[in-house]
Amino acid sequence: MLATNPDHQRRGAASLLMQWGCDEADHNGVAIYIASSDQGVGLYRKFGFELLEGLDDTPEGVTPMVREPERLN
Repeated sequence: MLATNPDHQRRGAASLLMQWGCDEADHNGVAIYIASSDQGVGLYRKFGFELLEGLDDTPEGVTPMVREPERLN
């Protein structure tokens, strides 16, 4: 779960945490699966997440997303 206190939003904390998590996933060659709120979709898209289609019984207000690992040089 990733959440930021509303008093501290828009300062880059969530982006720093996401970058670290994506770097770790890339290093280990694993995909990241998330269940985003509508509010978080933009942040996750910024880090390469795509909508995960075809899931049954997804609760209202939840957007399943996936990010495949990037190849490291």
